[in-house]
Amino acid sequence: MPQSIGWPALRGVLIGALLLMAQQVFADPAATLNAAKPRVAIFPLAGNAPEEVRVKYGFSLRAKLDRDGAYEVVDGPRMQDITGDEKAIALDAPVDHVKETAANVDATVLIWGEVTGERLPRKLRLHVLDLRQPDAQPALIEKEVAQTTDLRFAVEAVLAALPG
Repeated sequence: MPQSIGWPALRGVLIGALLLMAQQVFADPAATLNAAKPRVAIFPLAGNAPEEVRVKYGFSLRAKLDRDGAYEVVDGPRMQDITGDEKAIALDAPVDHVKETAANVDATVLIWGEVTGERLPRKLRLHVLDLRQPDAQPALIEKEVAQTTDLRFAVEAVLAALPG
């Protein structure tokens, strides 16, 4: 013969179910969505290209990754703040230095590099480090930018280097 559940036990189950439903109803969907997205930190780019070009390339990378929707991208001014007096992170910077510099933004993907060339064609060289991978090593992406529309191909190469 089955035992019946007493009112105190049933009340506890009901209260627990109501709290769980309230959490789902009142949860911030944007925060929940962003929590699941990998956070990408794109450092200010180094190199001998004019500063406005390097800033534009960095902005384009951030904008495309943000539009893609699969990533939460740390904004440019925040990245400029964390580099401080260094202004940019060079392509040949030690990985530990890059990780240490990015520690305050809790990013899981780090991108740094350089833009070289006073005029077109320019060369964009980036390291992409995905810290979600065990024993992560930076991938090197090199793209020639012969015209301004070529920048999108460089961004596509960055997206292809990321597992998702």
